Amino acid sequence: MSRPRRKLIIVGVVLLLVAAEIGLDTLREPVACVTVVNDGVAPVERLSISSGRRRAEIAAIAPGESANVYLAGRGRKTLALAFRQQGNALTNFEISDFDPAALHREGFKLVISIQANQVTRYQEDAEPSTLGRLGRNVRDWLARSLDP
Repeated sequence: MSRPRRKLIIVGVVLLLVAAEIGLDTLREPVACVTVVNDGVAPVERLSISSGRRRAEIAAIAPGESANVYLAGRGRKTLALAFRQQGNALTNFEISDFDPAALHREGFKLVISIQANQVTRYQEDAEPSTLGRLGRNVRDWLARSLDP
């Protein structure tokens, strides 16, 4: 087999693998990150997070620490949190407009801060997906190779 033909076959296989990865990525349910931050003085214990049929549990989050939970789904769902924290009368709450697909698409994560008798939520920039990182790396590589 000649060298140019071998290169052409390798390029074709690489392009096929990239196309397959992109296709599989579009079929997967979008995954969004929910970060729970314990801004209280006591540990958050027996934290349960559920959205639709998805459920995650965390044994404990020490004061000042945080934990990440990744939930998949399409469309708006109710995000329910239940936990125990000494000195905190609040033990559960719900967020009715949780949309993992929108968070994933826009590149954000939901941050929930638990303090004494109150909860604060906001959005922050999330880590890019594997495909997003790959695209950024290829774009950066091309930019560096084209610069004089």
